[in-house]
Amino acid sequence: MTMSHDFRSRLNDYISGNPTSKENQEDQEGNNIEYYDPAVAHKGDICFFLKDGRQLSLEYSYLIAKEYKPEDNSITLSFTSHKVILKGYHLEKLFQDLRLHLPRTIGLTDERYSSIIQDNTTIITDIEIS
Repeated sequence: MTMSHDFRSRLNDYISGNPTSKENQEDQEGNNIEYYDPAVAHKGDICFFLKDGRQLSLEYSYLIAKEYKPEDNSITLSFTSHKVILKGYHLEKLFQDLRLHLPRTIGLTDERYSSIIQDNTTIITDIEIS
C-alpha cells in the first residue's frame, strides 16, 4: 500500500510538531491568526494576545454566542465567563472560521501596517476583554 503525497505531507507536519494546515497558514499569512488543522476533531481553546503582552486562553466549549457586526467592523464572542470584542478589517471569514472553532490564536496587527497588508486579509486592530 502506498501513501498519497498529501497524506505523507500532513503526516510529516504532525511528526515535526506543526500539525496546522498549510492552506490555512497561506490564506492567513501575516495577520497574527493561527489555525487548528480542520481534520483534527477536538479544538480545545483559543488564545488572545493583547497589546500589553497579556495572553488569555478560553475554551471553545464555553463559547455560547458569536456576533459579527460589519457596520462596526467587530466580532463579539460571549463566553460563560468573559466577553471578547475583536475589532478590525475583513472580519467575515474570521467569523465563519470561529463558528467552526478553527482559530487557535488571535493577535493584533498594528493599525499603521493595515494599508500594506493584502486586500481581504483579516486584520485585528483591537481586542477588548471584559
